[in-house]
Amino acid sequence: RKEPAAYFRYAFMNAGYTDFGAFEYLSASQCYDAIQLHIASTVVLTHGLYQHMVTRGHKNRSKTKGSIVFTSSSTSALPSPYLGVYGACKAFITAFARDLSVEAALTDIGVHSLQVGVIDGTEFYSHIPTLRSQQLLALFAVDAKEVAKALCQVAAGSTGQCSTDLGIFMLACRWIT
Repeated sequence: RKEPAAYFRYAFMNAGYTDFGAFEYLSASQCYDAIQLHIASTVVLTHGLYQHMVTRGHKNRSKTKGSIVFTSSSTSALPSPYLGVYGACKAFITAFARDLSVEAALTDIGVHSLQVGVIDGTEFYSHIPTLRSQQLLALFAVDAKEVAKALCQVAAGSTGQCSTDLGIFMLACRWIT
């Protein structure tokens, strides 16, 4: 078997989309698709990247073999009506990152999750009807450039922790829960 030429030092697992609506009105297919994207494909991709990082790191004799960073959401920590499947998927991602980080510490691979609230400058919520709560959340939105910067800082290990909350809204979520 031929060795891959590239070595991945950082992997950013950043899949995200949602179907907004009451659970009773979502089709089973919509729910299944969300679980496939957010959970199944993320685990499968992470598995392959993680094995590659462990194997290549041993051959390179590098002390730090890299980082895997998952983008999670404030919905992983708070009740999220009309976003229930999305929130549950992001809660899985946060837990998966936390659990894998313990195993990965033995291989010098960092595993992190970044919990983010509303991100300004994206179209993520563009298909969702405007609600008063969205107007309030928009006041606490984090700029997309700040998210990118935080992802890089987390990957580089400068936070020194598995889960990092980004923005005042996410910090308030932790305080409330």
